[in-house]
Amino acid sequence: MNFNTMKMSTRITLGFAIMLLMTAAIGAVSLISLNDLKGSLVNISEDQVPRIVFAAELETSVLQSARHTRNMLILSDSDAINEELKSLDTQIQRRSEMLKSLDVELEANSPDRVLFKSIVDASNAYLEPEATYAKQIRAKDFVKAKKTLLDDTRPRQLVYIKSIEKFFQFEKEAISQAVKASVDTHTAVHHLIIIVSVSAALIGLLTAFVLIRSVARSMGIGIAAAATSSSQIAATIIEHERTASQQAAMTNEITTTLEQLAVSSRQSTEQSGSAAEMAKNASTMTKDGNDAVRQVVEAMNGLKLKVSAIAEQILSLSEQTGQIGSITELLKDLSNQINMLALNAAVEAARAGEHGKGFSVVATEVRKLSVESKKSAEQAKAIVAGIQKASDTTIMRTEEGSRNIEAVMSIVMQVNDLFESISNISNLVFQSSQQSALNARQQTVAIAEVVSAANTMNAGARETALGLSQTKMAIENLEATNQQLKKII
Repeated sequence: MNFNTMKMSTRITLGFAIMLLMTAAIGAVSLISLNDLKGSLVNISEDQVPRIVFAAELETSVLQSARHTRNMLILSDSDAINEELKSLDTQIQRRSEMLKSLDVELEANSPDRVLFKSIVDASNAYLEPEATYAKQIRAKDFVKAKKTLLDDTRPRQLVYIKSIEKFFQFEKEAISQAVKASVDTHTAVHHLIIIVSVSAALIGLLTAFVLIRSVARSMGIGIAAAATSSSQIAATIIEHERTASQQAAMTNEITTTLEQLAVSSRQSTEQSGSAAEMAKNASTMTKDGNDAVRQVVEAMNGLKLKVSAIAEQILSLSEQTGQIGSITELLKDLSNQINMLALNAAVEAARAGEHGKGFSVVATEVRKLSVESKKSAEQAKAIVAGIQKASDTTIMRTEEGSRNIEAVMSIVMQVNDLFESISNISNLVFQSSQQSALNARQQTVAIAEVVSAANTMNAGARETALGLSQTKMAIENLEATNQQLKKII
């Protein structure tokens, strides 16, 4: 895997991992060396130092035993001599215990085991003359005791001390070697730690340099890309801000227009309600008109019947008038015949002379009556003719009236049909007006909702413009930060 293609976190983790590995290596080497140093110190403190201590105490005990034996010859008081004898026994017992303890401390095949054996041999060789000397002291045979001290006890005592000093010297040299080995180990550890620390520091510095350089290069590339992106985003945000401002202005204008439309819609709703009410009134009036037309039709039908009845009556009167004319003609014929009879009577009365004068007067009077009857008949005939003519004229007028009534009824029926059509249209207009009023109310509610939505959009547009302005400021701050980072890198 190429280091330059790694992620930033991977590079930093790798750098810290190298540092941790170097630190762990230093710690491991140090722990191993310290364990070795600890083992050497433990060997010195737990093995060799106690041996030296035992050897020193053993030598001290031997020297104290020598002092006690010497004091026995110098002292004259029996109690003091007995006290020295007790002290000598104590030292003998102490040496025996220390030899046992030292025997336990020594390993089976260790080099100092040989020296310890010489100590044990010297101790055993020293115990016999020492016991003899103590016995002679207790027997108060000081002469023999002195001879035993000088000839046997002291030489063996010196051998005993020398064997202890050899052992002590051996252990001392062993301690010196162990100390030297510990010092060498400590020095090696010290040098190793320094070397490893310097190497780790150099590797760490190299790693840090490579890592920082890589990170700086990557950050530089990233900052340049971020600067380019921020510039592009800033330009886009400026464009979006301008667009948002235009949208806010358009939304405000739309809101104003919608509010005006809402007012107009409310007015349309009111006008639709008024139109519906007027259509309802028109429908009612049309219904009343239909009723009036039906009443007119019924009245015209009644008038037509009456006119027909009048025509029939006039026709009947005309017939009766015709009969009167016939009677008048008959009366006229009768008057002519009476006149003829009166003329004949007058002729006959003239023939009768004197005797016919009375009859002649009657004939003259009858003739006058016949003439008057004829005149009356002629007048009646003229009257009947006038009546006949008036009846004919009346019949003609009645027929014309009937035709006019039928024409009027036809017109009234057409008017009735028109009123029916107008009523239907009024009902349709009323229903349409109600539907228009309902639609207008729904449109008013919808427009109110649209106005509310437009206000919300306007508020959102203003918030968007504000957010874009804040984003623009943040991008400007980011650009300034990028410039500072460029200067730092």
